Amino acid sequence: MFGYKKRSKDAIQLIDKLRDAGVSSQIDLPTVVLYGHQSAGKSRLVDSLADIVLPRPDSTCIGCPIELRLCKGSDEWECGINLHFLYNSTGEKLARPRVVEFQTGIRDKSEAEAAIKRAQRTILSPTQDSDFTVTEAALQNDQMKLSKNTICIKITGSTTNLTFVDLPGLIGTNEEHYTAVLDVVRTYISNPRALLVATFSCSDAIDYQDMLLLAKEYDPQYERTVGVLTNAESDTHNSWLQILTNRRIPLDMGYYIVMTPNANISLAEAQNEESAFFRNNTPWNSVSADVKACMGVCNLRKAISTQYVDFINDLLSSMRDKVQDLIDALEQELSKFPAPLSKNPKVELTSLVHSFTNSVKELIEIRNKDYHRIDSHFKAFHKHLADTHPKLILPNKGFVKRTSSAKHIRYETEEDLEFGLSKEQINEIMEQHKGREISRFIQGSALNEIIQACQVDWRKLALECLANVEKELKEVISAWIHDSFKRFRQLPRYIE
Repeated sequence: MFGYKKRSKDAIQLIDKLRDAGVSSQIDLPTVVLYGHQSAGKSRLVDSLADIVLPRPDSTCIGCPIELRLCKGSDEWECGINLHFLYNSTGEKLARPRVVEFQTGIRDKSEAEAAIKRAQRTILSPTQDSDFTVTEAALQNDQMKLSKNTICIKITGSTTNLTFVDLPGLIGTNEEHYTAVLDVVRTYISNPRALLVATFSCSDAIDYQDMLLLAKEYDPQYERTVGVLTNAESDTHNSWLQILTNRRIPLDMGYYIVMTPNANISLAEAQNEESAFFRNNTPWNSVSADVKACMGVCNLRKAISTQYVDFINDLLSSMRDKVQDLIDALEQELSKFPAPLSKNPKVELTSLVHSFTNSVKELIEIRNKDYHRIDSHFKAFHKHLADTHPKLILPNKGFVKRTSSAKHIRYETEEDLEFGLSKEQINEIMEQHKGREISRFIQGSALNEIIQACQVDWRKLALECLANVEKELKEVISAWIHDSFKRFRQLPRYIE
């Protein structure tokens, strides 16, 4: 049990640190949000949950969201106040919140109430000095009635580990104020990781329906909404008992009912008063154990704290999976990098040069895999030479050309031949070289003239072959240079 409490405390504090660092502008962080009408008993509920009295709205001040960070421990009760500026003076959201320390080291709860009220008036007066040295009289002249910027109250020595946001109450009597507060409420409950604590009074059935309809806009299946009935001391017990048992509008997280404690009593006294009420009054003293588990501030605090930690663990688990995926992808990219260099650069460079020269040597000795790229040009040159064999024009039978790929290829017209000799032309050449020889003997000089007539393009073909080989060789060696010395960006240009 101690281990779970320790992990829960660490998880909540981690989310608080992420929120302070501005992560909420990039990721929807888990949040517990309390909202309801101004007369629904929400303020007294917050006082009971946090064991501290918060400022009440008045005709000149609606207020701002107040984030309460409760940290359980055996230390003496202590309170600190920071101002979180999430929006600028024109209402635009800041990329990174500005956190300003307002007051720390408060150990008197009555002093804390006055400090919170002053912090609220300061955050509603954005044009005042940033060091908050203005007088109380100056703070009375508030420039705004409502702000989206937040007062953050950190309390150590509390009875539980919990962070939640108390939103300004919806004011039904003033349409302008109602719309402004509703915009703030929507900003918070639209967070898909927000635990919605909808509060409504047992004395107002319409209030109950309104708050759940508002939650349904962002939580259609009521999977992350908790209903809290306040003012259990009212007389409409039977109808609210049906709601409490989840028989009207079912919520996955159910409903809880609390009593409004008398003013000016301690948290312990309020808890005792509430316990006595549920124990001594019907129908609460005769309900099932399941219903009794949903009665009282203590059970509500425990339930939302447990659910809040579950929300955090779900997020952290998802973040761990995403981080692991990023680590795996990064390691895969890093594996593509070459092994680290040795401590002796001279040895390392000599090794690279040796490896490169071996590759060139293998290419020269026709043992390298890239040789086929060069050899293809020699094969093409050989074929072009073979294509220059003598071409003989045979009478009445078309034209025949001896090639390396086919013994006989027939052409339809004489224009299809680049070079051709008819029988008469061959006889004429033989006659010109005729000497004292045996009958039908062909002079070698005649053969030479016929062959030389077919070799007029050999030089051109040879030069083309060598040019292609040179180009291919340069491309192969250039690729090797860049591959072998890519770790030294400047070196390849000196080698080339």
